[in-house]
Amino acid sequence: MQKLSLSRSGALFATTVAGLAVLTSARAGEPGPSPSPTPELSPTEKAAAKLKYNLFNPTPDNQLRPFNTDRPSKTDSPITVDAGRFQIEADFANYTYDRYNALRTDTRVETLLVTPTFLKVGLFQNVDFQVLIPTYERIRTDARGVAVTITDPSTGTEGTGTVTTTISGAVGRRVTTVDGYGDMFVRLKINLIGNEGGPFAFAVIPFVKAPTASSGVGNGRVEGGINFPLNYSLPAGFTLFAQTRYDFLYNGDNAGYHTLFSNNIGVSRAIPGLLGGNLSGYAEFASAISSRESRTDPLVLTADTGLIYQLTPNIAIDVNGFFGLTRGAPDVNVFGGIGVRF
Repeated sequence: MQKLSLSRSGALFATTVAGLAVLTSARAGEPGPSPSPTPELSPTEKAAAKLKYNLFNPTPDNQLRPFNTDRPSKTDSPITVDAGRFQIEADFANYTYDRYNALRTDTRVETLLVTPTFLKVGLFQNVDFQVLIPTYERIRTDARGVAVTITDPSTGTEGTGTVTTTISGAVGRRVTTVDGYGDMFVRLKINLIGNEGGPFAFAVIPFVKAPTASSGVGNGRVEGGINFPLNYSLPAGFTLFAQTRYDFLYNGDNAGYHTLFSNNIGVSRAIPGLLGGNLSGYAEFASAISSRESRTDPLVLTADTGLIYQLTPNIAIDVNGFFGLTRGAPDVNVFGGIGVRF
């Protein structure tokens, strides 16, 4: 009887051990509990973590901010180039036409800029340095009903007067073309908030113009100014952008400088369902007015719009049109360009 009881106890123990072994073996192939996800850093924490990066210690690829450029709208971006990274922003070509002018003369002015280019480099986590390289400009002015120089074909002598007869197929018409290289601009962008994310971003951009332009293209004077661009995230994927800018410009009559006040505001948004969501558009209203009262410094108002296509995380192309709303603004300005980050 005692032997029977021991045998049954042993069998029960063996069965229990075998069952536990099978159960343990079955669970051995199952994944263990998932580790807790790494908490997302706040914008302030991201900025603090990236303070160690600078021009000589570049930001790693996996910590780069979403690609931002100062083109193509008149309003700059408040976001800087990542520390130690380089960026090129350039127009392929830029064409402006103006006839509806403030002086109410029958004059047509066409301006062509060939590949105006900004070179940018991130110095620190929230500071970048920018240089606008002088590029080729061509300005063609077609003035009609103006005083021109007349050459008497019989004597070869010249005289000045208002043309009322046909001269070389044109009645009272003077066409002049000036071309050469433009001025160089140097800028420093300092982001004060929002560089690493968040609903609001703001920056300060002081700049100086070096008078490197060819004769007739520039005024040969040092000028400068300061920009204050901002972004604010709106519902439904829209972004509000705005900028106040002050330009300190030479008067042109050896009487010092005056201030040009500019204010821009606009919205941008990715266009859903087109090109994988990589196509976005913007609309902007821009204004500028001079501090001096002059017929040659009228109110400038433009309506601006364009499309931007994000080819890769580090390359974007755009096409744009700016349209004058007042006599002080060019009638139309069309251009396309590219931004590339390295």
